[in-house]
Amino acid sequence: MGCLLCIKIGQCSLSTYCASKNTVIRLTESLSNELKFNGINVNAVIDTPVNQVGMPDATPSN
Repeated sequence: MGCLLCIKIGQCSLSTYCASKNTVIRLTESLSNELKFNGINVNAVIDTPVNQVGMPDATPSN
C-alpha cells in the first residue's frame, strides 16, 4: 500500500500507517503556509513501498 491510497481513502488494517502519513503531509502544508512569507520553503519526503520496489538496492545508509 502506498501513501497515495491512504490519502484518498482509508485502508483496512492500516489505520496507524494512514494516520501518520496524513499527519506528516498536513503538518508540512501548514508549516509551508505559515513560513512562506518569511521566504522559507517546507518540504517532506515520505518513503513508500513503491520506492523500495523501484530501488531494490537502496538502503537507508545510501
